[in-house]
Amino acid sequence: MSKRRWKPAEVELLKTHYMNLTIQELMRLLPGRSQDSINRMIARLKEDGAIADQKTTEARRRALKQRRSI
Repeated sequence: MSKRRWKPAEVELLKTHYMNLTIQELMRLLPGRSQDSINRMIARLKEDGAIADQKTTEARRRALKQRRSI
């Protein structure tokens, strides 16, 4: 498995959209990034205080709906 460095534009996109999008939606915005990769970067950004710990209520509802449909 090869590791790809995160490009600054990808990190900015994640910071900008994390609160309002689900992981599945973020995966569509970040082609080539796995769910695990995105979750690891989110954890790092939270640790650094670069993003808040909570998603919007609407994003949480959509995530729950997406998980139920799998």
